[in-house]
Amino acid sequence: MKKIGTTIKYIRKQKKLTQKETYAGIISRTFASNFENGYYNIESEKLFKILQRLGTSINEFEFLHYGENDDKFSYVLSIIDQAATTGDYSQLQKIHQKFENSTSLHDQAILALAYVKIYVHGHNPLSMSLMPTIPLKIHLEQTKEWTFFELRAFVDGIFMFRRDLDSLPLCMERAVKSFKKYRCLYELKSSSEQSIASIFLNYVQIALVSFDYNRDHYSLVNKYPNTQDVDDFSSQLTIQFSKFLQNLYFGNNSEKDFSDSKEFLTMLKKLNFKDYVVFKEIYDYHIPYSKRYRQNHKQQT
Repeated sequence: MKKIGTTIKYIRKQKKLTQKETYAGIISRTFASNFENGYYNIESEKLFKILQRLGTSINEFEFLHYGENDDKFSYVLSIIDQAATTGDYSQLQKIHQKFENSTSLHDQAILALAYVKIYVHGHNPLSMSLMPTIPLKIHLEQTKEWTFFELRAFVDGIFMFRRDLDSLPLCMERAVKSFKKYRCLYELKSSSEQSIASIFLNYVQIALVSFDYNRDHYSLVNKYPNTQDVDDFSSQLTIQFSKFLQNLYFGNNSEKDFSDSKEFLTMLKKLNFKDYVVFKEIYDYHIPYSKRYRQNHKQQT
């Protein structure tokens, strides 16, 4: 089993902190070295102080400490993601069956995540009930400190909040907060950037539909990440596309906004961008609605 000190050392190095900055006034330098090398354990009170010094919640620490070996965290999450990406719905159904009889709230969240993937990526999603997704929605609402699991679950799970405009902003704040944490960890940086970019795009679409194109409500999206906040190229493109989508409705120059967004899609096609087809479908869906919005808004003003 991985030692607590090993995980603390990993977090400390990822945050570029020295042992002195991390342990001063809590444990001695000699004890700290032995602790990080797995020779000593530590009292819970001192552990909490160290985590506070590292700016890491106990929930986040548990994820990092147990996640690499815990079947319910990184392994299952990677299997779910891979199955959804490749369209392997039989694998998603196996995971669903594995956890469907568990009474654990966390197991129920994983169960719901597998179901969400089937629902979102399935061939006929509208024929499926939303009831099995409720445990995941409750889990995201009640968990104040999100780990990487919650961040990734929210990528597709955000659709559960499209009519819950009270919980949605709260979950968005948690998503951005967890993104800022995990992008500082080398092993999770790319995935966290891709996750927040997808969440942002989904949120923009929800805002456009659920907020009835209301500029006051829609301005909330401007609080969330821009292309300069991520290094991953595909994430930058996703966020940029989200911005173009906004401009279709709210840009100052309609001809230029439509032309720029179309040119951007053409570039994605030439790049063989993996999500080009999805982006094109989203674009085609919003074109008539954005034109109608502009026309109505022009008449009202």
